[in-house]
Amino acid sequence: MVTMLRSRIPELGARISEAKPTGNRYSGRSNAGRLRGRTLQRRNDRIKLRDKHTCAACGRISTDHDVDHRIPLFQGGTEADDNCQLLCTGEGRCHDQKSRTERGQKPAKGCDVDGYPVSGWKR
Repeated sequence: MVTMLRSRIPELGARISEAKPTGNRYSGRSNAGRLRGRTLQRRNDRIKLRDKHTCAACGRISTDHDVDHRIPLFQGGTEADDNCQLLCTGEGRCHDQKSRTERGQKPAKGCDVDGYPVSGWKR
């Protein structure tokens, strides 16, 4: 029995090395290129300083922004700093609108920079 298993070790090793990792169990793709932890925090801090806490879409200055990928990762974008931008955070804000259009959803009706509703409401 032991000699039979020893003779199969090279075969099993080859099969293991050929196997592709399954990655994220929800999306079926690997997250090997994603930034995590302190590396992600440092990159986000660099982007915030570079963009001076200003939203790339509307120009709103705030400390409450999300770092967004100009070209989404699922469309072949990278984690490089030049592919990142700051966008406003929150429901109906710039980051939410951009993410919805990338997914093919209708943009949510929200408020403009001054807080007024966008959907045809008169001031």
